[in-house]
Amino acid sequence: MRWRSREPGDGFPLLVGDALVILTKEKSLHVGPASPEGWKERARLDLFQDLVWSSPGFAEGAIFARSQGEIARVDWRLYEAASGPATPSSPATRGPGSRRLASLLAEVGAATDKPATVDRFLASLPAGPLVEWPDRVVFFHRGKANDVGIAGDMIGDRREDPMSRVEGTDLFWYETTLQPDARISYHFVRDFEERFPDPRNPWRVPAPPSGTIGAFPAEQSSLAMPAWRPPDHLAEAPPERRGRIEEHVIEGASRPGSRVAVRVYVPSGAATGRQPLPLALVLDGDNAREKGLLPRSLDNLIPSHVAPVLVAFVSRPEWGDTPPPEEETEDAVANLLAHDVVAFLERRYGTDPSPQRRALVGTSFAAWRAAYSAFRHPTVFGALGLQSLSMLDTDQDLLEKQVRTAAQVPLRLYLDWGRYDRRGTREAWDMRRANQRFDAFLRGRGYSPAGGEVPEGAGWAGWRNRTDRVFEALFPARP
Repeated sequence: MRWRSREPGDGFPLLVGDALVILTKEKSLHVGPASPEGWKERARLDLFQDLVWSSPGFAEGAIFARSQGEIARVDWRLYEAASGPATPSSPATRGPGSRRLASLLAEVGAATDKPATVDRFLASLPAGPLVEWPDRVVFFHRGKANDVGIAGDMIGDRREDPMSRVEGTDLFWYETTLQPDARISYHFVRDFEERFPDPRNPWRVPAPPSGTIGAFPAEQSSLAMPAWRPPDHLAEAPPERRGRIEEHVIEGASRPGSRVAVRVYVPSGAATGRQPLPLALVLDGDNAREKGLLPRSLDNLIPSHVAPVLVAFVSRPEWGDTPPPEEETEDAVANLLAHDVVAFLERRYGTDPSPQRRALVGTSFAAWRAAYSAFRHPTVFGALGLQSLSMLDTDQDLLEKQVRTAAQVPLRLYLDWGRYDRRGTREAWDMRRANQRFDAFLRGRGYSPAGGEVPEGAGWAGWRNRTDRVFEALFPARP
């Protein structure tokens, strides 16, 4: 490797003579010399309206390119006539909108001791990014590096934006805007490889769930805007309010050889002989307990805000020597949950047998599986709690085929998603829009889901803030 460059961006290269032609996924065409000295742009053209996912070609003196909805021929003589370097249009290369950042850049530019100027500026800031009311944010990283990028909920999946260096210093900055009540997770990337939380920010949150597309450090940094209010149910509850966890392994009679580990939360004060408890099955149970802190939230919420409920944290099933074919996996999981897990817990704990007192709860991919299982077995489950439902178009089509009307299947529903939810801005998928579409679809079938959009990203750092809303909607406290 001779060089790396964030410019002109993620895309598709083509060698034409001694020139490097790059068509980016962000719809622009760039030309520069194919040189071991690095990228030096000679010409650029904003070419398309649609996202690009195809390599360009060259023939008969022209570049041929296509986006997802357009095709173009670009005459090569445009490059021959270019005079001087093109002007980059990346947000990181434009002037700042932040007044304090603009003042810093001017002060550093005139200073003889630039590091000392940076020292004074950083010492004047509180911990974390610079926030200027109501919505402007500037992220800073200081340290030795050739390149620093930033990744996070405000940008999207599998993407990093470049941070700009303050000339003559080792300080890098990146500016954006967020809703005044937003909370997002982010991290830095040094020299294209090393990922780490913001050293200036003491607030850390768990990385996204395993299986999420993209690379993440073990922890990310959390930024809460001034109008965001932290939940009060994530603190440790006093000992007398804490429930207990009991562990079981359930053998699957619906599919011989299958088994699933379940850890059951029994709320404080629950005892045999009392009114049967309702039941909630939480999928992706290990992450829900450890990263989502659900037992801690339930300790605080029961019984003042949430009715006493038995909560089973369900792990990923094991299928033994004969796993189901891929096309049968979701039905196999749904049957395991509806028949084996529910039956075991009803026998063991005497839970309420009414479907209206049973719920499935899930986040992301587990939310899709919870929804599929609930609509496949409406005589078993009468409530459904979903956060940041993760699905592509084919997944949504399959799920919607299971959904009958509210008059036929009167499920109680909760569905929320983030304003900064998972999205591939260079891959044409967006979970925020997918959840909005599914919410509208459910309402068209006569349902009235609680929840809605919140000013956060996806992941346990955000989902756990809303445990109260999920369980209050599914199991409201008795008056």
